[in-house]
Amino acid sequence: MKRNRLSNAGAALFVALTLSSGAHAEFISGTIDFTGPVTLDTVSLETATKVASFHWPRVATATGDFDAYVLTAAENQGVGDLVTIVSPWSFKTDAPGLSPFWTVNGFSFDLTSSMFSKEKDADGVWHLDVWGTGIAYGNGFDRTNGVWSFNMTDVGGSSHPAFSFQSTTHVPDGGMTLVLFGLSLLGIHGTRHILGRS
Repeated sequence: MKRNRLSNAGAALFVALTLSSGAHAEFISGTIDFTGPVTLDTVSLETATKVASFHWPRVATATGDFDAYVLTAAENQGVGDLVTIVSPWSFKTDAPGLSPFWTVNGFSFDLTSSMFSKEKDADGVWHLDVWGTGIAYGNGFDRTNGVWSFNMTDVGGSSHPAFSFQSTTHVPDGGMTLVLFGLSLLGIHGTRHILGRS
């Protein structure tokens, strides 16, 4: 009976380790930020509902895996790599989203959803915040879930107000949760075994 319990515990550990060590995926880790002028569908940010066109968006900063593939403004006398962003683009994007929403040097990002809010500050200046989820991929990396945001401030009806776009990818835990769960089951099994003997 004792040998059977140890065999069951060993089998549980083997299954937990086997499930967690399947195909190792290479997910993107890092952030990438863009900036540049845009034209909105109206002159005022208060009434705007979409970007009519992006004008020469460029990489401002990049970290992690993105940094190895793109040239940022800081690295190239203020001029980062040119980014292709789909336009026109509505601030509120529902499923199935846009694929790809942006591309730069072998990386692409599929926008899956977005929401937005507008706010007028005490000085009467309008601010727009758009945020959502998407999937980044490219350059040999696996599709990686990420979050993103788009921000701009009304600059008095300018036809080309500046925007800022940030995208951050999240690396999955690679199965460590499953390993810890398996070890917890082994601990419970061992405790039951010890308490059962007394």
